[in-house]
Amino acid sequence: MNELKRRVDLLLRPVAKKLDAGKMELLGIRNTMQLAKRYNTFLYGPYQQARITAYRDRLEQLFRDNGSVPDSTRNLHVDGFALDTSMSLPYLEELLTEADQVIEERGGISDVDDRYRAFFRNIIQVRDLNRWPSFLNFITSSEALAPVCHYLGMIPALSKTLPTGVRFVESGKHLDELSYLPPRDSQVFHIDPYDHPMVYVIVLLRDCGAKSGPFTWLPDSVSQDASNRLNYWSKGRPYRLEDEEIYSAADPEQTQRLIYPRGTVLYIDTSRCFHYGSRNGEEPRFQMMYGLTSVCRSDFSESYMPSFDYPLKPADSELRRMVLDRRYLP
Repeated sequence: MNELKRRVDLLLRPVAKKLDAGKMELLGIRNTMQLAKRYNTFLYGPYQQARITAYRDRLEQLFRDNGSVPDSTRNLHVDGFALDTSMSLPYLEELLTEADQVIEERGGISDVDDRYRAFFRNIIQVRDLNRWPSFLNFITSSEALAPVCHYLGMIPALSKTLPTGVRFVESGKHLDELSYLPPRDSQVFHIDPYDHPMVYVIVLLRDCGAKSGPFTWLPDSVSQDASNRLNYWSKGRPYRLEDEEIYSAADPEQTQRLIYPRGTVLYIDTSRCFHYGSRNGEEPRFQMMYGLTSVCRSDFSESYMPSFDYPLKPADSELRRMVLDRRYLP
């Protein structure tokens, strides 16, 4: 970003923060997302175009230089999500082993009394990615990235604002002094506005059953039909919708739940699929959550939120650098 654009962004920071406030209530979610996408394209368009061009012209070489050319069968184009239960993705075993270390050391405790969303806690920080390298090795492998690249039509980048791009999440009632309350916050159906499209990659670190508050979603086609019927994302409409309202426009039988064994991987576009999680978690749930977006987001968070850097090494492949560094240019 050149100096002129940097100054414009700094000048507009208070406006950007106001537009995002209250889940974009000032202009409405859809209007704000469209405006943010245009603004971020003004700021970061060359970075975005470089990622589109790299996907179109050099993807196989990028994969090869990153270790392998995958033969992926995971296709998010079907209905906004894809499941991998093969346990065969690179670095998955290492990730699960290192996850056990984190759970042993940090599970069940927290340094913060977060009454806003105590039921859902990220128990690692960016500096921990050096200590447990498999967390980045997994998501930057060619095989893990391939479905995301093909779905987005570009080389994605890990988010550095909302959501945090790499989270090790523990959730459950055991963390929440207010668990007697009705479902709240991310326990209630919603569609993410951070970028459109975007992809979450969720890895179960323990077997997840019905009592663990499993991640729950509606497929893309069902969600979009319900969204249209309910006039979702329009100005004045709430960001989170109760079950009764959702199921007035969607068949409950279409509901999907991530009730699967440890090591299961879910790819899902949370900007198109209604979803919630961590509801009624009688048993602890542990999962990795990776947020992958374009570099021209559909919100203004990069204009006012503090950022950070993912660890990079001189020997990192170009593909890995592109995923970890949102401002990388070939």
